[in-house]
Amino acid sequence: MKKLNIVVADDSKFMRILVKRIVERMGHRVVAEASNGRELVEIMGSMREKPDLVFLDINMPEMDGLKTLEAIRIMGKNVKVVIVSALGQDGVIKYAKSIGVVDFITKPFTPDKIMRVIKSVAEG
Repeated sequence: MKKLNIVVADDSKFMRILVKRIVERMGHRVVAEASNGRELVEIMGSMREKPDLVFLDINMPEMDGLKTLEAIRIMGKNVKVVIVSALGQDGVIKYAKSIGVVDFITKPFTPDKIMRVIKSVAEG
């Protein structure tokens, strides 16, 4: 299985640590973390190589997850994005999928859900 480079964007430090532990336990790397959308856009703009996967929260300060995703797409970053959010609104999910979200994980989640998504992306 390919080893993935992953970015985690969530305003909750606890959630970033939790996802990072799951990622690393599977043998993959978290190459960057962001605590808000604006920070993620800056990180994505400065990365030499695009990550394989981004875990993105919807409710974040400064720039929410959907606006962040739109900004990443405008930058031409065609990275795989998984929304991890407490919001389970159908309209949000539908719109997120229309702009290229590969999956949607609702908080609270089990480690198995994160692992399933990582495995799916790693296997192509």
